[in-house]
Formats: sequence, C-alpha cells, structure tokens
Amino acid sequence: MQRCNQRLNLHQQQSLKLRQRLARSLGILLAVGACALGPPLLLAAGLAGRLSRPLLEVAQVARGVVERQDYSQRVVKRGEDEVGLLVEAFNQMLDRIEQREAALNAANGALQQEIGEHKTARAEVASLNLGLERRVAELTAELEAAKKELESFPFSIPHDQRTPL
Repeated sequence: MQRCNQRLNLHQQQSLKLRQRLARSLGILLAVGACALGPPLLLAAGLAGRLSRPLLEVAQVARGVVERQDYSQRVVKRGEDEVGLLVEAFNQMLDRIEQREAALNAANGALQQEIGEHKTARAEVASLNLGLERRVAELTAELEAAKKELESFPFSIPHDQRTPL
C-alpha cells in the first residue's frame, strides 16, 4: 500500500508540475499575445476615432441640412487625407447649393413681383374694357337714334313742303 501511495504521490507531483508548466506556458502565451496584439489594437482604435469623428461630423451636418434646409452649415476640415478631401467636397457642394438656392429665391421674388404687375395690368385692362363696352353701348344707342332720325327725315320733307310757311 505504501508503494501505491508513493506512486500516487509521484503521479500527483508530476501532474502538479505539468499543471504549473501549462499555466506558465499559458501566461507566457497570453503575455506574448497581448504584446503582439495590443499595439495594433490601440492603433486601430485610434485610427477609427480619427476617421469616424470627421465622418460623424459630416453626417451630423448633412442631417441638419436635410431637416432644417439650412445650407449655411459647414464641416471643419481637420486634415489633408481622404476624409479631408471628402469634407472639402461636401462644403463646396453646400456652397453651390446655397448659391443656387439664393438665385432661385431671387428669381422667385422677381417672378412674384412680375405676377403682381401682371395682375394689376389685367385689372386695368378689365376696367378699360368695361369703360369701352359702356362707351360702345352709348355710341350704339346714339347711332340708333341718329339712324331713326335719318329714316324719318324723308317722310318729314314732304310733310314740311306741304305745310305753309
């Protein structure tokens, strides 16, 4: 039995040593992995922040433009990289849209003024037409009266000739 116990102890000691070596190896593997993957992960997180912040600003300004129709908003350009080029192009697009909207508003104002002038002119023409229609009716009545006088004139001549002076 003592031999069995010695074997069991020996087996437990070897198993313990194996576990310790395995734990040490696992710790070394984790340390090497952290050293190998840590800097790239930190770099990726930093780059993601540097890339996503300007893109989020562009998205926020675009949302504001759509919701409020305010084309005067601009995104701050933070670099000369691709995102900076995107921001610059976005701001130029907003400039052009703002200029076109101003031109459209000016043209719309001019058209509204012209429409008002046309309405005033139409009202004047309608008023003049009514005056002309009245005048034509008056002249027509006068012509009818003159025509009746002329028609009765030949009948009055013989009558006047028969009447003694």
